[in-house]
Amino acid sequence: MHAGLVIAGRYRLVAQAGSGGNGVVWRAVDEELDRPVALKRALPGDPSRYVEQMRQLRREARLLAQLNHRHIVTLYDVVEDDGECWLVMEYVPALSMADRGALPAKQVARLGAQAADALAAVHAKGILHRDITPGNILLVSDDDVKLGDFGIARVVASEETLTGSALLAGTPGYVAPEVANGNVPTAASDVFSLGSTLFAAVEGTTPVGGKSDNGFLRLRRAAEGHLAPSRNGGPLTPVLSRLLAVDPAQRPTAAEAHRLLADVGGVPAAEVSVPRRRIRRRLLYATGAVVVVLGSAVWFTFSSAAGNVNQTATPPPGSLLGDPRTADPCGLIDDAPLDHFGHPNLVRDEWGFDQCDVIVKNTAQTKESDVTVRLAETLAADAVPVEVENHGGFGVVRDPAGAGSCVRRLLLADRYEVRIEAQQHTLDVDACVLADVVTDHAVGLLAKGPIPRRNRPDPRSLITQDACALGNPERFPRAPGVERPNPVVGFGHWTCTWTSADGSLTLKIAFGRTVPLKEMIGDRRQIAGRDAVVGPGIGNTDTCDVAVLNYTYVDASLSQKMEGVYVDAISKQKTQDERCALALQLANAYFPPR
Repeated sequence: MHAGLVIAGRYRLVAQAGSGGNGVVWRAVDEELDRPVALKRALPGDPSRYVEQMRQLRREARLLAQLNHRHIVTLYDVVEDDGECWLVMEYVPALSMADRGALPAKQVARLGAQAADALAAVHAKGILHRDITPGNILLVSDDDVKLGDFGIARVVASEETLTGSALLAGTPGYVAPEVANGNVPTAASDVFSLGSTLFAAVEGTTPVGGKSDNGFLRLRRAAEGHLAPSRNGGPLTPVLSRLLAVDPAQRPTAAEAHRLLADVGGVPAAEVSVPRRRIRRRLLYATGAVVVVLGSAVWFTFSSAAGNVNQTATPPPGSLLGDPRTADPCGLIDDAPLDHFGHPNLVRDEWGFDQCDVIVKNTAQTKESDVTVRLAETLAADAVPVEVENHGGFGVVRDPAGAGSCVRRLLLADRYEVRIEAQQHTLDVDACVLADVVTDHAVGLLAKGPIPRRNRPDPRSLITQDACALGNPERFPRAPGVERPNPVVGFGHWTCTWTSADGSLTLKIAFGRTVPLKEMIGDRRQIAGRDAVVGPGIGNTDTCDVAVLNYTYVDASLSQKMEGVYVDAISKQKTQDERCALALQLANAYFPPR
């Protein structure tokens, strides 16, 4: 290998960037996209010698490439060139934890929480790392890490061999006792390796010895469970003891480790990030490709008259929902069982705060179905269904299948419900099968306790605001039959709807997430000094929409999105100009005067 060599007709090697896994990592340039990448040869020699291993490697690479997790070095591609297999990865110009020496315990806990968050995401996809070490945790900054050098190639080969033929799945000093004793690695083995890595970060040496001890000695100590206690861990020590439990059954999962470490580090436990497959269009957008933004997000903030809510409050005893605004619909979903039908991805910001989506695509990424979990108030017409499965503290209604769709309802106390709706779309899987997979997991979770709470929201978010709290009520539209003090308040106070007495006019305010303003068709305006777009409603010629920017951000798939206030005026009897005049009046009524 040499600088200037082009791999797979696309990736030009620039310079060696380090080593890891089974070989040298090269800094390279993707000449098609003109971006830096990192390349590593995945297999030693001709891939045809490793047919079954290549199949597993490609499966894990495909799953890993779907994650786009902020704390994972992204895998872009697996390519073959001149009889060799290469991994194409995100290039991260950063030092590793191994290069920093001993670090303060609280900082290690914060960084470890991020690594555990990343590990939980890959474990949820059925992937093992197989070689977590300080050298594989890259410090993008003092407060931000990326987990790299995933061991997908170690299904075939290892960097370090201890006999002429036996291969070691991991690095001595970080190998779990069960692996050192010849057992296959598991998710619990990864957790041990993370614990050993964090131990080394605070102690300067692994729990089974330092570099002065050869690999055989470190492996023997691990196999025998002879682990040194932490002396400098301080508040991190109890967590390290759990991560380094000799019995794998006594170790926490990666997700539990994330919460434990975040607590020691004094930071909120972050959500496990997963990629977004699709944005459900709410307004008409400009033609052309969706813009992908890799730079800083642009935002501007506002607030209404509503006060904040405690986003970490736990539900009162006996309540499965608790505070509607802190209940997390994504906490009811486990997408792993959906792997049987294709490639599932959890989407946390498809539209409203009351919903969470799973998009399932086939291998070729050409067909899809989706399942939406939505928290809602039970409508009066649906309050007494014909047939209800009794599950103690809640009931389950399985509605008859529709045309390519299927609905399940989990009836909670106080007229609330969890609504699970599957849409078959183009994927050849029965919608009710998908709905039941998600429903069965949610039923099992609710049988044990309340809906999980949301993580702490972005302080700029509208999630803590009230769509009915008008900051400028004197601007409310004067429309016959519409009474400002009597709206229909939506779940979480995230929608507010007024309907005229004769039903001819509907006015609505809603909070949501969708594509940025620049991709929407309509007239550019300023609403109370804020950027906005006024345009027709999707598929409804009787609607005028006003979208007002709260802030923009980059989502899990590195696409730019916005959170905003969306105002609708709907009427068959009025002209579009009249509808838009009403929508603009209502938008101005929501925001306090400046």
